Amino acid sequence: MIPLTEVRPQARFWVGEKAYRLARLAQAGFQVPHGYCITVSGYQQYLAHQDDNAALPSALSEEILRVHRKLNLSMV
Repeated sequence: MIPLTEVRPQARFWVGEKAYRLARLAQAGFQVPHGYCITVSGYQQYLAHQDDNAALPSALSEEILRVHRKLNLSMV
């Protein structure tokens, strides 16, 4: 899990193209909502557990909630 404000050019392939571009826009001073991205490895964890009928692996779910709270985002 990486906040958009912390995405660096070398992380481009870890976070995906959309998150990378949003991060670059924010870092260039454009108005971008606060947010974070799930890394490619986090997404792969999710895909690996699809057979379990679980929404998300607990470790990934906990990490999402931790970063969500750290960025003080609403729980809508």
